[in-house]
Amino acid sequence: MLNSKIKYVLLAFAIMMSDVAQSAECVVLLHGLARTADSMTKLENRLVSEGYVVTNVDYPSRKHSVEVLADIAVEQGIGECEKREASKINLITSNMQPILRGVAA
Repeated sequence: MLNSKIKYVLLAFAIMMSDVAQSAECVVLLHGLARTADSMTKLENRLVSEGYVVTNVDYPSRKHSVEVLADIAVEQGIGECEKREASKINLITSNMQPILRGVAA
């Protein structure tokens, strides 16, 4: 009998945590020109420790036009946050921010 009560409590906790995870804020990290996602790893780890869902997007910042980069980076990051049903999506970028946000808008 006790085992079934524990199972129900664990199930309720799992459902509750699932709802919390789905409603968490998501942060999209976009690295700068000639950098990689590795340059944002320290920030990514800090945000995760603070309870954010983080998408650290890696994209070839020197191989495509700004329009293509916006499609790759911004859409991929936002798409990942939407899959996780984030309550809010935040963008944190390096020196590519004005360029990518302007093109994606």
